[in-house]
Amino acid sequence: MQYIQTAEQAEQNAAVQMRALGYSDAQVTGRGADGGIDIRATGAVAQVKWQGAQVGRPELQRLCGARGTMSAPQMFFFTASSYSTKAVEYAAEVQMALFTYDPTGFLTPANAIAVQILIYKEGDPVQAEARYRKAADTGDTSAMVSLGHLLERQGDPVQAEHWYRKAADTGNTDAMFRLGRLFYEDDPVQAEHWHRKAADTGHTGAMVNLGVLLEWQGDAVGAEAWYRKAADAGDEAAMFNLRGLLERQGDAVQTEPWYGKAADTGDTDAL
Repeated sequence: MQYIQTAEQAEQNAAVQMRALGYSDAQVTGRGADGGIDIRATGAVAQVKWQGAQVGRPELQRLCGARGTMSAPQMFFFTASSYSTKAVEYAAEVQMALFTYDPTGFLTPANAIAVQILIYKEGDPVQAEARYRKAADTGDTSAMVSLGHLLERQGDPVQAEHWYRKAADTGNTDAMFRLGRLFYEDDPVQAEHWHRKAADTGHTGAMVNLGVLLEWQGDAVGAEAWYRKAADAGDEAAMFNLRGLLERQGDAVQTEPWYGKAADTGDTDAL
């Protein structure tokens, strides 16, 4: 078995994996491991990290910027390490597929977009599940979340909860958020518990959902606090919810600034 030992090998492996996912002309650009866009294909660009610390939001923003004026290509990011919470949140905003890979080149999806791409390209949920289970059984928390997500989509909330909990118990924020969503309608106590845990780590999606739960419970003060915290971090849904809450409270003075901020983010409903 060949192991990845250099940045060049990591890039070549990623190009092979992208070709397997349907991007048949994927090729390494030759610009180096940190050259912005490491792989180009018709309809896709990618960056590859071989060695280094956890990938953060700035690295993903650099790829997004390097994409330039290309016509809406699918963005991929591959790393041998992991992704920060902020990176995962940003990837969801720009629809970037995040993957991790082990020394043998085996890919594991690190967010829901990557899961969807794998399922669509492989066309076989059974194979996708086997892939995630293999990685999850080694302790890969991203794989646990991806497996839980797949099982949830397949209508198995019990097993989805099992894998989300395993990942959440290790501190995986995305797993906490997904547990909160899983319990959203049937168990508001558990939903609040997991959303609060994720929100306390800075997950803006969890802050918004927690605000909604608190508003349902009649706690407008608590809801406003979480909406504001997420809105201050740039979350458009939080801005929208905060505006609605303030309008219902008849606070036109407080409402007006959030229309301006939402418009600045591109929220056409605020224009």
